[in-house]
Amino acid sequence: MLYNPRFVFRRIIRGIRTGEFFWDLYYAIKFYLLPATGNNIKSVYYAQDRWIQYDFKKKPPKPANYQIVRKSQLRKEDKTRLKKPIATQL
Repeated sequence: MLYNPRFVFRRIIRGIRTGEFFWDLYYAIKFYLLPATGNNIKSVYYAQDRWIQYDFKKKPPKPANYQIVRKSQLRKEDKTRLKKPIATQL
């Protein structure tokens, strides 16, 4: 693309005709003029004083009991039977 200046020229002309070039320029300027995110903006929540206060040090949450997935005995037998030669299965 960079080695073909006619292509770049055609793309710029097409961008000007369709208005795409100006929108790209507008959003680029808008992006560069955004303030830095270094300052903290505090959010004001509704009824924050009525929220429940949890104390996880005094009463820690219960550990989660996740389902443990294991292979059943039947599946193991099927796989070992398939690995054996056909002559031994007869």
